[in-house]
Amino acid sequence: MAACRWTWRSIQEAHAAGVRFAVTNAETGVPATRYIPPATGRSDVIDDTEGEVIHVGGDGFAY
Repeated sequence: MAACRWTWRSIQEAHAAGVRFAVTNAETGVPATRYIPPATGRSDVIDDTEGEVIHVGGDGFAY
């Protein structure tokens, strides 16, 4: 997380104010949510079933 400049606080802020997209956890096939905070434009993805962070994107990460 730190390598991509994410902290637990920035993840919480992304969930509070970020744009949400329904996605699928590529490893398990279950629903997940991608959050994009307006301040940074980086994304994090949370598995909706487990509630775990499954991805954090760094600057310039291509989706």
